[in-house]
Amino acid sequence: MAFNTITFLFFFFPITLLLFFLTPKKYRSYTLLVVSFVFYCWGDTKNLIFILFSALFSYLTALEIDILKQENKEKENKIVFITAIVVHVALLAFFKYTGLLSMPLGISFYTFSVLSYIFDVYYGKCHAERNILDYLLYVSFFPKVISGPIIQFHDFKNQLVHRIVTRKGVVEGTQLFMLGLFKKVLLADQLGMAYSAFHQTNTVIGSYLTVISYGLQLYFDFSGYSDMAIGLSSIFGFHFGKNFDEPYTSHSISEFWRRWHISLGAWFRDYVYIPLGGNRVDTRRHILNLIVVWLLTGIWHGNTFGFVIWGLYHGFFVIGEKYFFKHLHEKIKPGLQVFITDVIVFIGWVFFFSPTLPDAFALLGRLIGVHTGGFISSQTIYYLLGNGLIVIVAIMCCMPIVQRSYQKIFMLNKKRNIVNLILQIILFIVCIAYMIGSTYSSFLYFAF
Repeated sequence: MAFNTITFLFFFFPITLLLFFLTPKKYRSYTLLVVSFVFYCWGDTKNLIFILFSALFSYLTALEIDILKQENKEKENKIVFITAIVVHVALLAFFKYTGLLSMPLGISFYTFSVLSYIFDVYYGKCHAERNILDYLLYVSFFPKVISGPIIQFHDFKNQLVHRIVTRKGVVEGTQLFMLGLFKKVLLADQLGMAYSAFHQTNTVIGSYLTVISYGLQLYFDFSGYSDMAIGLSSIFGFHFGKNFDEPYTSHSISEFWRRWHISLGAWFRDYVYIPLGGNRVDTRRHILNLIVVWLLTGIWHGNTFGFVIWGLYHGFFVIGEKYFFKHLHEKIKPGLQVFITDVIVFIGWVFFFSPTLPDAFALLGRLIGVHTGGFISSQTIYYLLGNGLIVIVAIMCCMPIVQRSYQKIFMLNKKRNIVNLILQIILFIVCIAYMIGSTYSSFLYFAF
């Protein structure tokens, strides 16, 4: 089930909300657990089998790690820890990269959630969770289970214990959910149609528009899902940090990755980069650590060599900014820094969305005029007239001034409560009209 469906908006979520607030406060977590299981296995109960196995195995493993730690059995503890990591990584690799069985929804996201828990217990960030129902809720919590954000266990547990549902949290969560719905339905889905249209052309201009429309679609699609997930969590008393922070206004690739998919970056930092030594090592080892992180980032995203190239491509620029062209970068004016960063990022998306490497290099070739159908064609102009406006609007919506204006106009405040509420309702109606009048479009990151 997806957030941008009539079933979720008018059936699942209202019933969930009703059940949640009718349940006594001490039992509300268990209500969320039940509805999370229903959400996750909606349409395919086979998904539930895998997530239960993964959760139960990690739950028992963490208990064993805790016991061995208390008994000072370091060798046995390390063996159990490594075994747990290997089992989960092997399961992820089997489903994601062999293609022998259908891949459970969101396997990458909840596998990383489970791994973060095992790491936290092993390194002493938290004790093993004794309450299995609380742990199952952490793994399966429906706003985040399919496409994140990747919430680390110690952050979730603290809020599970001290969670308070407030009117402010409900209001702000609803506003954030509406922002995400707007991004998905009115921007990402329309950009998806623009991408499909431009991708049919083989001209230079059509190729540029293909890359631009995909990069914008991916951003509004995934940041829209994140906003909805974080907004829903806030309604139920969980408050998580933003997962995207205006990434296309970044001045460097390093800054871009501090603003894009923030929870994934934090995961690799805490559980791969820092354990490898981070930047507290000599230059050669530091470069190797960065290569490992970016190689794994690419592999995490997909099972084709294009994703590996994409990960190493970004790793090259991150390393370059730190060691090889740092001084040159600092001499460039801020506005040009943003432009260069976006050019690098958008070129990288070619490897991300192309089904094969020959397809990727063919498209890159067309960007510089190699093997094209010309600079522009009547077909390109036709698609541009039909989709150019949404591309322009999407570019503007990436700019901070537009995002701040949206917050001032649509976010509820004490001075303009009624007016802003009416605007939110109108926006919701428009989104629903688009959903009903168009073909359903799933979130892009459901595939990961």
